[in-house]
Amino acid sequence: MGNFTFKKLSGRLCALAMVLFAAVGVSATEADFYFYASMEALPTGKGKVYVDTAEVVPQPDYQDKQELKFIGHVLDEGTPVAYLNAWVQPADGYLFAGWSGDGETLSTYDGDLTADLTLTAKTAKTETPIDLPQYYPREPDSTYYAMFARVVTRYVPGEEGLGKIAVSKVLNDTGDEISLTATPNTDNCRFAYWTDSEGNRIEDNPLNLTVSGPETYTAHFDCDSTVRLTFPEEGGYIPWSSPRAFYLGGEEMLACVVFGDSVSDGQVNLLEYGFSANANQGYLLYGKGEVTISYYDDSYAAFLEDDLLLSSGAEGVNIDTLDTEGKSYFLWQDGKFVRATEGFVEPWSAYLMVPDTCGVTKDVLSVYSSSTTGIGDVKADVKAPAKVQGVYDLAGRRLMAPGKDGIYIIDGKKVLYRKK
Repeated sequence: MGNFTFKKLSGRLCALAMVLFAAVGVSATEADFYFYASMEALPTGKGKVYVDTAEVVPQPDYQDKQELKFIGHVLDEGTPVAYLNAWVQPADGYLFAGWSGDGETLSTYDGDLTADLTLTAKTAKTETPIDLPQYYPREPDSTYYAMFARVVTRYVPGEEGLGKIAVSKVLNDTGDEISLTATPNTDNCRFAYWTDSEGNRIEDNPLNLTVSGPETYTAHFDCDSTVRLTFPEEGGYIPWSSPRAFYLGGEEMLACVVFGDSVSDGQVNLLEYGFSANANQGYLLYGKGEVTISYYDDSYAAFLEDDLLLSSGAEGVNIDTLDTEGKSYFLWQDGKFVRATEGFVEPWSAYLMVPDTCGVTKDVLSVYSSSTTGIGDVKADVKAPAKVQGVYDLAGRRLMAPGKDGIYIIDGKKVLYRKK
């Protein structure tokens, strides 16, 4: 197997992207390439898989094993890829543990039952149309195993790079004696505790179990360069600012900003900022459940001077001491922005400053999130947020290239890197 690439799709959590970075010499023209993927559920009978080139399949035909062969018409500049979608269906009493490249070791710990798959062709482009399966490669470009078990493990979103989880028997079943071990990746990170599906904390590490019914154990790590935030389980917002720049944790976490032309009388249109966020900048963070954000020291992202969300800084802010000439201040309360003439904003939080030119007369402003619309789409004269370029580890350190196997941030995307 090559690399596993994680990315976020609009409206749906992107759980998995798998690619083989095989070099293909091509020209910048459109051409047909052969693609061949094999999907298999392990153990047989504990779950099923389905893969299709369509994004939405009304009634997927789940199978124990499926091979998908097709010719993809792609722009062959660089490495030609085709986009697939995969689904998994656990049998009663079993859970989806994650994906594996060898059928034994978990490469990802992801409970989402729908995966977005990016398959890279290892075969050269066709000069003339050829019917499948004639002249097809003997081996698939990639083979993926969906792993099912009674007991599965997970990371807190954003903590994937803080440590590793080892399961003594990944394909476990009722009556098995298994051990779950969480190992921090660096000296400044520490294992904190496990939580089960009911939220009970367990500090044993390793955690020795006799498998009975289906259960999920989540490993929690603490690290000097991270902060854990707790959002409502169903999703919600937290006003936030930070003394250091930080990467957003988890696939569903958003950092929202507010510009003057996105505020109306009675409503604030929140705009998604990007993959990382700046120090000393106000944001309204969106997340679900526990999420961990990682600090970094690089300063490639530009400060957003037009953002109306302000940082309360290290000392906090007394609203009644602020200059109110030509502007009003709103504090976050019960899911809305409420006009305030007094009150204290806690340190490293965010509050909203609205100029009188916005014409806002109401005292309560509801929020509207336009997460599928970029900043540049809403306000053309505002510079879009800087994108992460290059290779970083999850502590924010810039690297020349990925080193050992692990999760890296490559050009703004989380990548689970595996050497060939």
